[in-house]
Amino acid sequence: AKDTKGCTVSKNIIITVPAAITLNATATNPNCYGQSGTITFSATGGVGTITYKVNNISSVSPYSANVSGTYTIIATDANGCSTSKQVSVTVPTSGITLTATGTNPNCYGQNGSIVFSATGGSGSISYKVNNSNATSPFTVTTSGNYTILATDSKGCTIQLQATISEPAPLSVFAGSDSSVCANTLQLYASNTYSGQWSSSNASLIFTNPSDPYSVVNGLTQGVNTLMWTVTSGVCSDSATIDITLLGDLECKFELPSGFTPNGDGMNDGYVIHGVGLYPDNIFRVFNRWGNEVYYREDYQNADWYGQNKSGDLLPEGTYFIIFEVVGKDVQKSTYVDLRRGQK
Repeated sequence: AKDTKGCTVSKNIIITVPAAITLNATATNPNCYGQSGTITFSATGGVGTITYKVNNISSVSPYSANVSGTYTIIATDANGCSTSKQVSVTVPTSGITLTATGTNPNCYGQNGSIVFSATGGSGSISYKVNNSNATSPFTVTTSGNYTILATDSKGCTIQLQATISEPAPLSVFAGSDSSVCANTLQLYASNTYSGQWSSSNASLIFTNPSDPYSVVNGLTQGVNTLMWTVTSGVCSDSATIDITLLGDLECKFELPSGFTPNGDGMNDGYVIHGVGLYPDNIFRVFNRWGNEVYYREDYQNADWYGQNKSGDLLPEGTYFIIFEVVGKDVQKSTYVDLRRGQK
């Protein structure tokens, strides 16, 4: 400074110029429809704390951008100095479109199917059904809910559910297996659906093959297998019944008066002639004091080989047997001589 007389004085001052604000901003586009893009930003320089705005809204990094467009990022320091940068984000406007159609099986025991396809997305699309790799059409063997997942080359996914229901089985009953002495028999099958009798035995003759209560003639000695097949719409099912035609000896119902259970392979078990005629039976053995020593329901030949209820061998002697047919007025009894002798 200098006055009018030419006197001067001076002083030094220091001026500090702040460093400029340097702003970095990077945008990342989303891969899949329904996802958001990301804008990451940071700044250096300036004075004090730096704050940020994205499109004039206070923000922090990273910023989620859920619509396509240009985004302006402004960085402002404590002195109010600012700088800005623009980035662009592209958000997919459409994704994978998946369709899936389930078809139920017509009949019990058949397979259902699911047909599926997808459009859109990126690159090739792969599929999974209930987390297993699959192709369309997909064969379904069990009723239930099935989840179809479609995935494109960028890992974008979409899923749908399809429900497959298997019809209940047809109710079919051909009757109960039985043993007979006559070569003709009245049949008793279920009549819920229309049906037809058949057999691989060509000698059998049905009086009315479509009648569940038909009479069958021409039974041959041994086992005769008959089949009752029912139909309902396009579905069918069948059941079989075995009719055993017994021989003359078996048809002569008789309780023997003795046997020799000594393990020689001859007459070791108590054999009742014609027992096959009465499968539902009760067989009792009593000792000479009237105590029940053996009991058996549904007795079959040779079940009793001289043992008691505990499985221990009974002593030789004379025992009393009662054979009773369940549900019928049939009962036979006799004394039986149990002798082991020598092998």
